[in-house]
Amino acid sequence: MSRRIIGNTVGTPISPAAIERKIKPVKTINGIEADQNGNVDISEEVAALCDHSTIVCEAKGETILVTDSAKAKLRGLKLYGKSTQDGTPTPENPVEIVSAGADGEIGVKVCGAQLFNNADYADIDITGAGAIRSASLIPVTAGTYTLSRTSGGINVYCRTYIDGIMGVGQNIPENTTYKMVFNKPGYIVLSVDIGATIPSVTDLMVNAGATALPFEQYKGQTLTALTPNGLPGIKVTSGGNWTDSTGQQRICDEVDYGRGKNVERLTLLTIDYVEKTDSTGKLFGITKNTLLFDGTSGNEILCDQYSHASLQAARNADYAITMYGYDIWLRNKDYATIEEFNTALAANPIKVLAPLATPIETPLSAEELAQYAALQTNYPTTTILNDAGVGMEVSYVADTKNYIDKKFTELAAAIVANP
Repeated sequence: MSRRIIGNTVGTPISPAAIERKIKPVKTINGIEADQNGNVDISEEVAALCDHSTIVCEAKGETILVTDSAKAKLRGLKLYGKSTQDGTPTPENPVEIVSAGADGEIGVKVCGAQLFNNADYADIDITGAGAIRSASLIPVTAGTYTLSRTSGGINVYCRTYIDGIMGVGQNIPENTTYKMVFNKPGYIVLSVDIGATIPSVTDLMVNAGATALPFEQYKGQTLTALTPNGLPGIKVTSGGNWTDSTGQQRICDEVDYGRGKNVERLTLLTIDYVEKTDSTGKLFGITKNTLLFDGTSGNEILCDQYSHASLQAARNADYAITMYGYDIWLRNKDYATIEEFNTALAANPIKVLAPLATPIETPLSAEELAQYAALQTNYPTTTILNDAGVGMEVSYVADTKNYIDKKFTELAAAIVANP
């Protein structure tokens, strides 16, 4: 039977070319033409979706939550790096460039809606006062997480643990929903009273997102991404291979499990000399033809001793670094000649993280690919997290019914928003 929807459509991947019209269309809604009464017939599109053996969807984020997944192997997974500095670097006060996975690995977890595994716990001193309690630590990235309980009984306390600082404990009573907001990667710390144990907590639900999801048992798998040189990423104004939730683009190294490749897009240079000055005599430069051409000085190359600035701003600064074309330019007000500056650089070289013109690809190991091949999404909800706060992109098989139901839900919301 043909299904007729008023006012909107389910959106992509439905093709307007597949819709036959018996009357002249007068309106386009979400990319599909409607008739003169605002009606859109999507029956053929739904039938086409049902005829396919699989529907492959994509999702991305530092934390990924999908609610229409089938129980199936992943169709693709990418990790996108990032690099940070804790402070403003100067030649007198260098600041280390820290890239994700700098310790050699990044942990990835693929689970259902439930993030709490009551079999994963340790006895630790939560408050630092010497009182040992049974506790479970859940690594999370920036975002909102919801905790809920149904039956209560054992007291359960939750805390944030970010940058080595333990937050104040909050009791989670029965029939209670509690939200935790993280502005950077950290841990949800769950603990119980002295004498109780975490495995005795059987009613607690912890899920990503601001809405409490129905309780389910923990279903989790792990993958360890090997990052012997870290997984760096720098901010750019355009041309990035990753865009975060704020719209900020980054050029990043990637781990691409679907293609079985590590993709190196950035290089860490050691600069211990310069070879020229600019037309104003204020900047000292060196040409690096292997780097990505930058015609706007918009790529925020990172340096352990100088902070990034535009070309013009660098000329007017006391200390700065910029890149223009293939040239890296340095401003240091303390030196007037190349000879003086090179003497200083020889004694104290600088580190610069900058983008490569041509990415370097290397194959993943058989062990890494075997870990990836074992991963699968859960029905109907899958959560993917990592312990380094890096961006992720996943291709997964959607459950046909849930996928279509989700599209109809989106349609209903669109009708309300666009009457």
